[in-house]
Amino acid sequence: MKVKIQYKRNKIPKLIEYVFHFVLISFLSGAFYALWREKQGFLIDPIEGDPYSRIVLAIGYILSFLYLIFFPKRSLRYAIKAPLLWLLILWGVISVFWSDLPSLTLRRSIAIILTTLYGLVLVVRFDLKEMLHLLGYSVWFFLMISFLLVVLFPDWGTTTYGHEVAWRGVFQHKNRLGNISALGLLLFLFLWREDQKIGRAIWSIGIGLAILMVIGSQSFTGIVLALLMFVGFLILTLLLKSHRDWQLLYPLFLVVGGFGLYLIGFYFEEVLLAFGRDITFTGRLPLWKALIQAGMQNFWIGFGYRSFWRGWDWPSAEIWEQITWLPNQAHNGYIEIWLDLGVIGLVLMLLILIGLFIRSIIYFNKTRYESILWVLLSLFLIFLSFSESVLMRPNDVYWVLMVYLSLNRYNQYDQSRLERSASF
Repeated sequence: MKVKIQYKRNKIPKLIEYVFHFVLISFLSGAFYALWREKQGFLIDPIEGDPYSRIVLAIGYILSFLYLIFFPKRSLRYAIKAPLLWLLILWGVISVFWSDLPSLTLRRSIAIILTTLYGLVLVVRFDLKEMLHLLGYSVWFFLMISFLLVVLFPDWGTTTYGHEVAWRGVFQHKNRLGNISALGLLLFLFLWREDQKIGRAIWSIGIGLAILMVIGSQSFTGIVLALLMFVGFLILTLLLKSHRDWQLLYPLFLVVGGFGLYLIGFYFEEVLLAFGRDITFTGRLPLWKALIQAGMQNFWIGFGYRSFWRGWDWPSAEIWEQITWLPNQAHNGYIEIWLDLGVIGLVLMLLILIGLFIRSIIYFNKTRYESILWVLLSLFLIFLSFSESVLMRPNDVYWVLMVYLSLNRYNQYDQSRLERSASF
């Protein structure tokens, strides 16, 4: 009886903790606040950013860092597992010495340090299942409210894109709804297998919501990612179930995958037209060409961390003179890193991503079910970065997710859960 009473007493503080992290994840995901800010007509300086969201996140970061202070040995044990990650962060901080706006680079370097440390907090505090449920319930809530906004308040939940209306839900842009929905689809598929009864009902609704919202968003990247996550989940589940004979499915997987790539290549223009895109990926190819030409000026070390885009000031002014839709990002994470930190920073980032994917494959060979998620999350971040600048982006949920994957270790999945249950 005492055990049950203690359990009930611990449920309230744990619920408060989950709500706290949900609020932070909402801001990091760009949900709710950015849309409300736009509808209220608040203009944000492209260099200074939004001071209110910075204040909220700074308070949240500081409060969460108390956990690192209370458990320094455990925090250090996880932190040292990804030296390349910290080397990349250090390179970003050092770039303040050659940035034309050192104060801006310094401020954003502090922001990426805080964002990375928050990822460390999540690694230390939550094991994989807890983290997945936290992310899963957060995304589920985002998509449910997005659906209600689209149906009940279309002025808020939709946006005009060309001659069509696309869904954006609780986000400021339809592409964010699209890629968050694709991420949610993967999380919901995994959690549906993990949970029972009520949990499965919740995740079943989530799967339907994710599919509906990614289609309604008309986001090319979101739809492709959702297809990749769904097909990848089915294939990897099949491979894992076959145990010893799973190597025999490799030739079949290669044949089917190769044939699919051939069809996409052969009917490339038709595929793009089906998604309402042209051969230039809606103007991104000219943008990338212009950015590569500009980036050659600082090929090795870049322009300084997050200091390239300055509106009509140099160097982004050169891009705006060529690209009429005035972009404020490269729409490619790899080009963005190269512009900021040069080839040195890009190589470090590629080594981190390649290492993350290789470790996930090694883990998959150990036939652990959660390894499916690790493989697909790695692929998700790699492919998303081809069209969105999410790599090393401060105050962004995808960078937090990448930090979590980089610092966590698969063979500690069960052990970490035992340690935490013993500590609390």
